[in-house]
Amino acid sequence: MKLMNCPLCGVLYVDNWKGICPDCNSQQEKDIAIIHDFMNRLDRDSASVFEIAEATGLKVKTILEFNKAGKLYGSFRITYPCEKCGDLISRDRLCNKCKSDLLKPNPDRLI
Repeated sequence: MKLMNCPLCGVLYVDNWKGICPDCNSQQEKDIAIIHDFMNRLDRDSASVFEIAEATGLKVKTILEFNKAGKLYGSFRITYPCEKCGDLISRDRLCNKCKSDLLKPNPDRLI
C-alpha cells in the first residue's frame, strides 16, 4: 500500500486507481450527478458550461474538467468556448474556423 497526497485537497490517502482520496471521489460523483440531473431536466439537448455552472453552482473549470475527462455522458451536448476565438463548440479545443486558419499556409509565420 502506497500513501499519497490527494491532488485535489492534499489529504493523505491510500493510493487507488482513481488517483484521488475517497472524499474527493465522493464529491466528484455528487457533482457529476448534479450535472446529469440538470441536463436531463432541460427541454433541449445542449447547454453551455456557463448555463450549467449558473444553474448548479459548480465552477466552470470543474465542469470542463469532467467533460474533457469523459465523465459526462448521455444524449445531451455540453458547449464551451473555442480556446482561440471564444465561439461555443462541443468538442476539441478549437472551432472549425480556427482549425482551418491554423492550417492555412502563412508566409509571414516563422517555421
